[in-house]
Formats: sequence, C-alpha cells, structure tokens
Amino acid sequence: MKVKLDIIRELRTKKGFSQENIAHELGLTQPQYGRLENGENEFDFAKLTKLFDVLQVSPFDIIEFEEKHIFINSYNNVGSNSANTNSTITTTLSKDDLILIIRKEIKIALDNFKSE
Repeated sequence: MKVKLDIIRELRTKKGFSQENIAHELGLTQPQYGRLENGENEFDFAKLTKLFDVLQVSPFDIIEFEEKHIFINSYNNVGSNSANTNSTITTTLSKDDLILIIRKEIKIALDNFKSE
C-alpha cells in the first residue's frame, strides 16, 4: 500500500485548503502535517480516514494497491477454554479481486472506526 502524496497535495490545493487547514482538521500542527504530505512521516490509519472525509475522496483515490499477493494471517481465539489457532494463507489474486477484498476491509474498518 502506498499513499499518493502528490494526489493529496493536488486535491488539497484544488479544494483551496492550506496545509494549516488540513493540519487543524487532523489535530496536527502545520509542520507535522507538512512532514506527512512530504513523505517524511507516514500517515496512520486514523489520520488517513479523517483525510478521506476532509478531502471528500475514496481511499482508492489516494492509496495505491500494487500487491499481487495477499497474505492472510488469521488468529482464532473463541472463548477462554478454546484452543488458539494461528494460520497463514498465501494466495495470488488478480488486482481486481484484491481491490474488492480491500474495499470490503476498508468499509468494515471505517464503519468500526466511526462507531467508536
């Protein structure tokens, strides 16, 4: 996953937002936001989801998904008396299949994040 910093900068300026405006919306100082937009620091999930809302964009507008392989690491712990099961599944998926899976996962994550 790669955040398209040039697209973020372009969208921000097209919408008439300064770095200071966006920083305020994300709960950051302008220098902190500037380091994110310049790639010196990385966006965390919470800041990215807020940025989607502020810029009114889909995650797919500013995130590039290049991976051809998906690694699914599942941990199952049901009840205190149940056995723990760890499993990793590796599979090759088409880009379209991967995008569908990621869309579903992002929607679930965003729904969970917004309900907190």
